[in-house]
Amino acid sequence: MTQSKTDPITLEIIQNSLQSAADEMFAAMRKTAMSSIIYEVLDMGTGILDAKGYIASSGAGIPAFIGVLDKAVQVILKKYNKEGDIKEGDIFTTNDPYYGGVTHLNDIIVAMPVFVNGKIIAWAANIAHNSDVGGKSPGSLSADATDIFQEGIRLPAIKLIDQGEPIQPVFDI
Repeated sequence: MTQSKTDPITLEIIQNSLQSAADEMFAAMRKTAMSSIIYEVLDMGTGILDAKGYIASSGAGIPAFIGVLDKAVQVILKKYNKEGDIKEGDIFTTNDPYYGGVTHLNDIIVAMPVFVNGKIIAWAANIAHNSDVGGKSPGSLSADATDIFQEGIRLPAIKLIDQGEPIQPVFDI
């Protein structure tokens, strides 16, 4: 590992800028949420990750939520690993406990790559608890579920928006 030649003052400015951006993401999510679980209980989290999917900064929110954003982005990077699979304007989502780091289907992650000069330099991501994702019981939490599909819809790291355009078959689900 090589030492950085960036001075401590510059590092502090960059870190505080990332923190501010993640906090702004959190505030925007709270103000625009349609679910009271998100805007009142604040059962959500936001973060900025580097190009490889490692957490660089996190906003307010549940710390355990922040700790799964990296797993989800890394799954997206692994699944969409061919040249051109990830483009500017793309947005991905997952709630898959087996491959995306979340603890149950109600926790949905949305992640967007950040590009500069055609190259991914970072990811912006959020996670929020949704009250119901179509499981067999209200709230999608059933004590007698014997299969994950009884808990609701499972989203295995899918592209939701392609170059700024909604992928209609995904929204039709």
